[in-house]
Amino acid sequence: MLNGLKKHCPEYLTAAAGLGIILVSAGMFTVLFDYPGSLVRQAIASPDLRRALIGLAMGITAVCLIYSPWGQQSGAHMNPAVTLTFSGSEKCRGGMPSFTPPPNSLVDCSASC
Repeated sequence: MLNGLKKHCPEYLTAAAGLGIILVSAGMFTVLFDYPGSLVRQAIASPDLRRALIGLAMGITAVCLIYSPWGQQSGAHMNPAVTLTFSGSEKCRGGMPSFTPPPNSLVDCSASC
């Protein structure tokens, strides 16, 4: 087990860094669009439009991370939903993926529900 952990340590670290970037950007975009003192919130009156823009910004962030060199190295497993999607896809039917996700992916998903 320790040998596998050492072997995949760079992937785990890049996945953790990617998850950190997703969380920080989620907080920043939410503050930018929804904080009462924000100029952007004052400029956009519709709360539905502001939420849609937050979702769009988060989607763009995820796409940028997935296609970045970090996403290529970690297999884009910085989001537990990506890990679960890959585990159920045709790519993984023949065996385990080249990057075996950490066992806490299920815990991460359950905590975000």
